[in-house]
Amino acid sequence: MIKVSIATDDGTTISQHFGQALYFNIYTLENGSVISVEMRDKAHHSHNDHSHEQDQGIHPGQLMIESISDCQVLICGGMGMPAYNRALNAGM
Repeated sequence: MIKVSIATDDGTTISQHFGQALYFNIYTLENGSVISVEMRDKAHHSHNDHSHEQDQGIHPGQLMIESISDCQVLICGGMGMPAYNRALNAGM
């Protein structure tokens, strides 16, 4: 079994930028077939966001990756180096 996460704004198209996407579509594949599809909300990065998570020192980019930590593959149109490195460190 493998899980593939696709950054999306509408559930249909691949978002052009990982950090700006609204959701993740999660496809679970087994024996070459899709066995489930799930749409997850994605944590967002905002310079004006003073959420509890930031107060604890957790960067929103880390929360984005943690929300898909059960996935082995991440697909998006593009991403910055910090997000790329977080994804690599998470095993994607």
